[in-house]
Amino acid sequence: PDDMKFFEDGEWVYDLGDGFALVGISQQVATAFRGTDDKGRLTGVELSNIGKQVTQGKDSFTSLNQSKGASAIYAPVSGEVVAINPLLLDKDNRNLPLFEPYGDGWLFMIQMSDPAELENDMLLELENFEEVWDKAHQKEQKEEILVPVRCHEHTDEEELSAENDRHRPFEIPRRWHIY
Repeated sequence: PDDMKFFEDGEWVYDLGDGFALVGISQQVATAFRGTDDKGRLTGVELSNIGKQVTQGKDSFTSLNQSKGASAIYAPVSGEVVAINPLLLDKDNRNLPLFEPYGDGWLFMIQMSDPAELENDMLLELENFEEVWDKAHQKEQKEEILVPVRCHEHTDEEELSAENDRHRPFEIPRRWHIY
């Protein structure tokens, strides 16, 4: 990722030279899709047609679909889509962007109309991208509250097990979203 540039929404671009670049999603976007339990999966990947003209930051040229909705992926550079990742055409590989975002999970190759866009303010170095991403997507903070619950009284003779122990406190996660 050190040689890549990042769009603040999480798309990356890698300069292949001679005016060509690969495009994909960042590890941060992949992790957000997968979820904290690593069980999130894509239900589909809608790929643009080869030959589509895209404008940096304005044109969505693919979407990643999950059961809870779809996320548009925007062009980090302007140009023409000249190739799509052939691995993603196989439904068994549609989750590659989530598990190998900087490897076999790339999405498109673009022939850039203006390679100088790689140096403009819309694209960030990895360290700057991580700072921007972290500020925009601060980790959920969890507050644990212990609440004693008594469902029945028991005598000392009763054996308490993990299955029937209704006297132990349980944890209630409370999520706070910081915007």
